[in-house]
Amino acid sequence: EGMTREEIQKRYPGLWQQRKKDPTMAAPPGGEPLVVMQRRVMASVQEIAQRHLGQTVLVCTHAGPIRAALCGLLGIDLRRSWQFRTDNASLTVVAITEEGAVIEAFNDTRHLSGSYPDSLVP
Repeated sequence: EGMTREEIQKRYPGLWQQRKKDPTMAAPPGGEPLVVMQRRVMASVQEIAQRHLGQTVLVCTHAGPIRAALCGLLGIDLRRSWQFRTDNASLTVVAITEEGAVIEAFNDTRHLSGSYPDSLVP
């Protein structure tokens, strides 16, 4: 955290090469690989969805778990998770049904300016 791409390449050349080869298996120092994090996140998402079937639930987390969950819920390869831009304090609304997940809002920051649509407020 807080390092540029060049600083990471210089400080962790082996990790950088591993990340280029397979970003889902590279683990930062003291961290876990993306694939492990995704398994943990998806287990939590499934547990929450089962426990609160038909209810609205708020889950707060960081961008990485949001991207990993979206990939898991939509069946998208985790290596493509970087394609989901997730801004700080953004809202992502997902409806989980028996048929699968439906993304109702993604990376929405309108609430920060006070212009969030009433239709998305439960």
